[in-house]
Amino acid sequence: MKHNHKLALKTAIVLAMIICFAAFFPAQIRGQVSGLRGTVYSEGDDPLPKVKITIQRVGWQKASSFETAMCGCFDSGFLLPGEYDVEFRLAGYRTAIYRNLPIPEGRFVRLEVYLERIDKEKGDTGQGTGKIEAEYEVAVVYDPPYAGLLEESDPYETTFDTAMLAMLPRGTNPLSLATLASGVNDELLFDGLSINGASSSENVFFVDGTDTTTIYSGQSGFDVHIDFVDEIRVQATGLPASRSGSTGGVIDIVTKSGGNQFHGSLQLYVTGYWLDGKPRRVLQLNRWYNLIAEYTQYLEDTWTRWQPGFTLGGYLVKDKLWFYGGFIPSFLILTREGVFQNTPELTRPITQKTAEYQAILKMTGF
Repeated sequence: MKHNHKLALKTAIVLAMIICFAAFFPAQIRGQVSGLRGTVYSEGDDPLPKVKITIQRVGWQKASSFETAMCGCFDSGFLLPGEYDVEFRLAGYRTAIYRNLPIPEGRFVRLEVYLERIDKEKGDTGQGTGKIEAEYEVAVVYDPPYAGLLEESDPYETTFDTAMLAMLPRGTNPLSLATLASGVNDELLFDGLSINGASSSENVFFVDGTDTTTIYSGQSGFDVHIDFVDEIRVQATGLPASRSGSTGGVIDIVTKSGGNQFHGSLQLYVTGYWLDGKPRRVLQLNRWYNLIAEYTQYLEDTWTRWQPGFTLGGYLVKDKLWFYGGFIPSFLILTREGVFQNTPELTRPITQKTAEYQAILKMTGF
């Protein structure tokens, strides 16, 4: 009885904390991750590697530069939403400049760029008038509704962004959504996710660009709660050099980041044995006489799992330094009837309590 009073008191404290947080923080979260992706081609539709790309936010002094890969493709990484000036430069080709290119909030923009070759026989040096102000058409890849997601994006890559994560049924493990991608199955014999027929140990897992694949099992060695995730990207084939080392597929998880507005959430996950179906009877041999088969039904464990938690993201210095944090513990209470055949007087319920904690604290700056 004393134990029940303590458990009721702890439950009341947790519920009171949730109610207090709900009074101060909104429950809706919107991702702040934006970026620019695409491919650079020549006039003959040939991909151009080693193209220097300079991107600068309008009104800012700082600019960042990177180059296209051998496939001609590029990925800017995470950018703040706003307007950007983007320059594409390669020796022997006219420099293309995109002025005031809009990058919407929480979306990756795909841009196809074509560079004109310099005709030196006509005295074209590529300087001065050789620099052109490019006109552009921007296609937002991940914009709701999501019916055209796979047609607009890479057919071998499936991306689940913040809006999709909120709409789709899923568990607390982000990998539970991976089976919705083409060619991905959860195979018991392969001990995990099978991508295009490969075993689970052939996959590679990334969290915020860091390889978290374990050496001894090939599984992800870093658990991330679904409420900390901003984007899940599943790549089945055609992997770039930055995702090498996989003969199966790549699962890339991007966690949420702060922004110029404060956002938070409160959540409570509750599950238990009452959601399970009635246990089926099991056919087994009689333990006293092994020539007799009989049906038996094992005693069902009673268990309940509680996962209260909160997240909060915002800025420390506006337009300069942002933060995102969260804490979600998991409490499991399992009760099993301890049956002792030789000493029935010792038969009694046995309760086991376990606790796990997941937390995140992420700082980003520009």
